[in-house]
Amino acid sequence: MKKVFGCRDDFLQWFQGEGFYLDDLVPAPINFATRKERRKAHDKYVGDLSRRIADYAPRNVIALLKAIERPVGKAVRLSGVNARFWAVPFPGTGQQANFRREMADILPQIA
Repeated sequence: MKKVFGCRDDFLQWFQGEGFYLDDLVPAPINFATRKERRKAHDKYVGDLSRRIADYAPRNVIALLKAIERPVGKAVRLSGVNARFWAVPFPGTGQQANFRREMADILPQIA
């Protein structure tokens, strides 16, 4: 197994143990929805995500898709937490190098 951030065990266990959370803006898949339907779903669930962010009380929030930067940023603001916020490209569909480059810039700031 590849070593990730000093961890050779299950990455998600390590991730959660370090105080990180992985959450979705929209609770059901909307991959095949139209752009208008996706935007409507994003807007619909901002309040729900905001409440979860308030419960988590994170110091940092990273949206893993540039297309949801606006609604996730709004959720962070509405949550009232004092978290730094970034949005990075989704690490698929040809964006892997951009994702890695942007995360490489962010990770030292949150370590």
